[in-house]
Formats: sequence, structure tokens, C-alpha cells
Amino acid sequence: MRRILTALLVLVSSSAVLAQRNTLKPWDFQPLTSLPWEKPGATIDGVLSALYLEPNERIRYSLLLHYLHMIPVGELGNAFNICVAMEGTQTPDELVELLLTVWGERDPKGCWEKVQE
Repeated sequence: MRRILTALLVLVSSSAVLAQRNTLKPWDFQPLTSLPWEKPGATIDGVLSALYLEPNERIRYSLLLHYLHMIPVGELGNAFNICVAMEGTQTPDELVELLLTVWGERDPKGCWEKVQE
């Protein structure tokens, strides 16, 4: 009985964490009309947030791929964490594959360290 309660608690706790990751609602999405990294004062957080408001996944991931090749290599870990949190449960496998592919091309050692976590 204790094992069942523990397993249930872990399941509920992990569900709450997943629910907190991505709080976007359908009405929050806004099509991009310009490249968010070209705006004055653009930050990685701001650019990635703007990309995730794009409702068309093909546009979103195409621009994300381009942006990941532009940012400093030292920021790829930060971008990875932000993207995974914003992605939530939409298409996490595809996102992680995209992120690790770019990171592996640009910084194999840093990517390997992340994968080992």
C-alpha cells in the first residue's frame, strides 16, 4: 500500500511540474511579422518567447533552427532549458533532437556534458 501511495505521489508531483512548464493558452499565440532577434534590446528569453508564440510549427522550428545557429555557443544550454520548458508536451522528442543536433554541431563537448546529465 505504501508503495502505491508513493508511486501516486510521484505521478501527481511530476504532472504538476509538467503543467507548470508551459502555461501558454491557445489565445496567447501570435503570428510573427518580423524576426524577433532584430528588435532593439532583444534577449534570448525574449526571442525564444516570441518564437513560441508563432502558431505555425514549421515557421517556429525553422526560425528556431536559424536562431540557434546565431546565438553564442555559451548560450546553447540556456536556450535548451528555455525551449524545453516552453515546449511542454507539444513535440518534445522533435525539439530535443533539433536542439541537440545544432548543439552537437556547434559545441560537441558542451552537448555531450548536457546529454550526460
